[in-house]
Amino acid sequence: DLSDLNFLAALEQARDRLKKPLFMVPAMAQKQLDAIKLYTRHAIPAYFNVDRAARAIKGVVDYVRWRAV
Repeated sequence: DLSDLNFLAALEQARDRLKKPLFMVPAMAQKQLDAIKLYTRHAIPAYFNVDRAARAIKGVVDYVRWRAV
């Protein structure tokens, strides 16, 4: 269950330890609206499908490349 705060805490710890962004694409996202909001508030963006997550990741990659120029 994505509303499990222990799971959220574990993801936050992994993100902080790895120093890498995490993105969440929950199964049956339409039924996980509260969890999506919770994860997003905790700096773990959650998307309704893989396509949206991929666009977001591409945006991050493009930004990093632009900053490196």
